[in-house]
Amino acid sequence: MKSETSKKIVFYFMPISGGVDWRSANAMNRLMPYYFKNLSRSLIKNTIIIRIADINGVRGSGYTNSYNYENYESDLSEFIEEMILRYIVNRKDVVLYGVSKGGAGGLFYAAKHNLNSVTVDPLISKNYSINYENDTYLFHKISKDLDLVPIINEKLEFLPAHNYVIGNHYVKETWDEILRLKGVQIFDIDDETVKIHRDISPNCVPEQLMLINRLLLNI
Repeated sequence: MKSETSKKIVFYFMPISGGVDWRSANAMNRLMPYYFKNLSRSLIKNTIIIRIADINGVRGSGYTNSYNYENYESDLSEFIEEMILRYIVNRKDVVLYGVSKGGAGGLFYAAKHNLNSVTVDPLISKNYSINYENDTYLFHKISKDLDLVPIINEKLEFLPAHNYVIGNHYVKETWDEILRLKGVQIFDIDDETVKIHRDISPNCVPEQLMLINRLLLNI
């Protein structure tokens, strides 16, 4: 921290745990995987990083309301605004960041709050998990029609905030979902060696950091 410089905030929406941790009996392992431990060393100084876990349900709800936490969205929205006020941060110096499920959360709340965001291959609907992974755990007992795209588009299309979405057109199952978005700047890593969703983020770390720092520096 540099004492005489105004503060900035990156809200980091956590993705789902990888490997066997998503089945773990330990809620911290399931909901709060400590990815990107050196993120603070890669951002400009005076940036506060606030990591947000998807605590809804057994394995999360994509940061949306569900059967056991009907006020999740309003509570999380209130928390975001409270942190901005607590640290006296200009709204243009706030970035919402996330990967995969965390990317969906970051983009969703960036739209709700008119804030900048950088998200990586966000799972913005149930289509990927249901249709390509045969993986229903992300949406257990959550709306079968979960699709954040219309909600995001309705707000982002007319907001001045900068929202970057990183993807890879070689991963068609998620790329097609990204192309449904409006009001975002799509960044295609164009990497033919990356064929599946979970390999996109590890293969574009420099791009992620470049875009986050660009927004924090207001350039």
